[in-house]
Amino acid sequence: MSYYITERGRILFDEIFPKHVATISRNLSFISNDEKEQLIGLLKRIGIGAQNLEK
Repeated sequence: MSYYITERGRILFDEIFPKHVATISRNLSFISNDEKEQLIGLLKRIGIGAQNLEK
């Protein structure tokens, strides 16, 4: 199955995403870069684990 984003979707994404990034950056500003890397790794493992549960 293929997915694509419409022009309208791209415009909405371009409007919303920078606000999303700013919010996440502000909310995680108190943890170190090493802790952020650890969080990224854990979230990836959780995502992969959840995908495997669906199979």
